[in-house]
Parts: sequence; C-alpha cells; structure tokens
Amino acid sequence: MPSRRHRKESNDPQPSGPRSNTEGPNQQEIKNLSERLAAIRLEIEQTFLLKEERVKRAKSQWQRIERMERERRPKEEIEKEKKELKYRVADMEGIIKVLEQTRVGEEEIFLKRWHLQHDE
Repeated sequence: MPSRRHRKESNDPQPSGPRSNTEGPNQQEIKNLSERLAAIRLEIEQTFLLKEERVKRAKSQWQRIERMERERRPKEEIEKEKKELKYRVADMEGIIKVLEQTRVGEEEIFLKRWHLQHDE
C-alpha cells in the first residue's frame, strides 16, 4: 500500500495559482512595473487632493465676487477679484490635465503588467 504522502503527491493537480517570484523571466519587470504603478497611484492621490483644495479656493473666490457685487463694491475691486479667479481657474485646468495624463500613464502600466502576468 502506498504511503499517504505518495498518494497525495500523485493526486495533486498542477498548481493553478499565482506563480512564485522566482519563476519566469518577466518577474523582475513585473515587480518594477508594480513599483511604478504604486508611485503613480500615490501621485494621482496627491494631485487629486491638490485639485480639490484649488476647487474650494476658486468656489470661495467666486462667492466673494458675488458678495462684492451684491454689496455694490467698486468695479475695480470686483475686476481685480475676477482676474485672480481667472488665474485660479487656469491653474485648476492645468492640474486636471496633469491628473488625466497621469491616469493614462497608470492605465498603460497596469495593462503592460497585466499582460506580462497572464501571458507567461
């Protein structure tokens, strides 16, 4: 009668889970891509927080302009605030573009890593 160990080993199917870190020629590249992906995701999070802060400032500025108009403040003061708001909006648009580009980069790296992981 074969030993328990022998029966268990002979009946085990091929491993179907994720491969170990020592297998495959692409493991180091996958690791590097994972590290880059983590760094990009951190950058996205920080950029998103910056964008939210800038949006709050712009909304506050817009409310200040509306209040100044209701109070019938001098036109020069209102125009100065509007000009500053215009710069804030341009800054926000720049941040949004950076965020979109970073997300595209994240998607490209994610797909490259995914293909390496699943094509081995």
